[in-house]
Amino acid sequence: MSKSDVVVVIDDPALGCIPSDVHACLLEHDVESHLVSVADFIALPDTARRARVIVVGVSVRFDANLLDSLPNVRALVSAVIGVDAIDAVAAARRAIQVSNSAADEASESLAEATILLILACLYDLNRAQRLLALNAPRPPRPSAVMLKGRTVGLVGFGKTAQHVAKRLANWNVRILAYARTRPDTFSGVDFVSLRDLMVESDVISIHASLNPATEGLVSRERLQMTKPGVVIINTARGKIVDEDALVELCESGHIAAIGFDVFAREPLPMESPVRAVPRAILTPHRLGHTVESFDALVRATVGNVFDALRKGVSV
Repeated sequence: MSKSDVVVVIDDPALGCIPSDVHACLLEHDVESHLVSVADFIALPDTARRARVIVVGVSVRFDANLLDSLPNVRALVSAVIGVDAIDAVAAARRAIQVSNSAADEASESLAEATILLILACLYDLNRAQRLLALNAPRPPRPSAVMLKGRTVGLVGFGKTAQHVAKRLANWNVRILAYARTRPDTFSGVDFVSLRDLMVESDVISIHASLNPATEGLVSRERLQMTKPGVVIINTARGKIVDEDALVELCESGHIAAIGFDVFAREPLPMESPVRAVPRAILTPHRLGHTVESFDALVRATVGNVFDALRKGVSV
C-alpha cells in the first residue's frame, strides 16, 4: 500500500452507521481514510481530489462530470448491494473499477422483510392495530386472507427474490418470476413473461434493479392488467413503479393493499398522495436493515477497498 493511497468514505446519512464503521475499520488497519459528509464531498475538497478509492452510498451521483473532477480516483466501492449512484459506463471509460458490497445477510434480511410486508398486507395488520388503538369493537367478519394457495409473482430474480422464493417454497403457493437472466436451475419457480406475471399473480413483489430498462417497468398499462384485489410489494426501487397509476388503482379498490419500503422520491414527501392510500404499509427504505446485514455490509465494503488497493489502484 502506497502513501498516495488515500481513501475517502462518503458519510451518506441514507446508509446509517455503515460509512463511519467502514472508516473506523480502515483506520484500524492503518489506511489513510477520510470520512467526508455528502455536502463537503460535493464541494470537492482537496482530500476528495486526492482520493484513489472512494466509498460511495446513494446520495451522490457519480456521473461523467463528477468523475472528470476526480483525476486520481481509480476505484469506486459501493457500500451497499446496488450501484445505482455510479455511471458504470463513464467509470469504465476512465478505467475506474466499480464494485458493490454484496452480502448474503443483506439480501436475506430484505427477503424476510418482503415476506413480512406480504403477510402484513394480506392480514390487514394496519386495521387490526387501529381497532386496538381506538378500542373499537371487533368486526363481525374478518378482512384478512391467507397466503396459502395464492400466486406470488416476483419481478426480477436476483439474490433477494431467490431468498424469497426459497422461504416460500413450503407455503403451498405458486411462485412466478420474470427475469431477463434466469438461474440455470431453480426448482419450484415458473419463469413467465412480465405480462403473464402481472395477469396471474395475487401478490406482486418488485425485486428488479433500477436501470434505464427497468425505470417505469411496472407501468400504468401493466398495473391495469392485474387481478382485482392484487397486493403490490416494493422493496427494490421506487422509480420502477408508476406511483400515480398505483395511487389511482388503490383509491378505486382495484389494488387491495400495498407494502412499500421505497419510493420515486426519498424521503417520501409529506404531500405525496401515496401517504393517503388506504391499506398501505409504508416504511422509509430501511425495513430490511438489520444488525446482521449492516455488519456484513461493513465487512464486504472493507474487503472491497483492500481488494482495490491490492490490485494496484495507486499506480
